Amino acid sequence: MKKVFVGAAFYALGILANYFFGAERYRPGIGMELFGSITFLDGFIHGVLPKIMKRNHQKTES
Repeated sequence: MKKVFVGAAFYALGILANYFFGAERYRPGIGMELFGSITFLDGFIHGVLPKIMKRNHQKTES
C-alpha cells in the first residue's frame, strides 16, 4: 500500500518539475514521472488489487 503513495508522490513531483523547470523539449522530471508511475503500478498490482479481488470473491461466495 505504501508503494502506491510513494509512486503517486514521485509522479506528482515529476509533473511539477516539468511544469516549473521544463522547456519545450527539455523535461527534467521525466525520470521521476516514469519511476513514480512504475512504482505506483507495481504497488497497485501487488498491494491493492489482491485486496479488491478477495473482497469481491467473498461477496460472491456468500
